[in-house]
Amino acid sequence: MTEERNILVCMRLDDAKAIIYPGSVEGRCNACHAEVWVAPSGQEGIAAGLITETICISCAAVRFQEGQPQSVRILAKTVIEVRQWLNRN
Repeated sequence: MTEERNILVCMRLDDAKAIIYPGSVEGRCNACHAEVWVAPSGQEGIAAGLITETICISCAAVRFQEGQPQSVRILAKTVIEVRQWLNRN
């Protein structure tokens, strides 16, 4: 049985023209060490010990292409953040 890992996938600062969501803070990709934006929902997950690793979207894309089984979940608060962001833009 494999250990469940909760990975937070974040937008790289270099790829984002502005903060994706109000309250986002800078973080680092654990894989390539690029600077990333961590939204409030991700910050809460990290603080609660629910997130085991933070990676950028580029590193996540490579992992998903490796052909290993993947299980993806989206935090409920992330869905709320995305909806609010879409309503503002």
